[in-house]
Amino acid sequence: MTERVNSGAAWYNKDRLTEKHPSYSGTINIEGILYFIDIWPRKTEDGRTWLSMAFKKKTKQLSEDAPKAADDVPL
Repeated sequence: MTERVNSGAAWYNKDRLTEKHPSYSGTINIEGILYFIDIWPRKTEDGRTWLSMAFKKKTKQLSEDAPKAADDVPL
């Protein structure tokens, strides 16, 4: 789903343990940049439902166990 620019998808979070955990989570592609998306449904005082969302840039993180490049090995 994230291959299409300016689109994304979120799924119900079946592993949610507390109210702070998002009800839905997924990924979204905004102008070619991938983000994680977290969604919480909320209600106004008069009962209308709205969605609170948080986005976090999806970055490639190096593992501590990843092999070092030849240039990184000390002599």
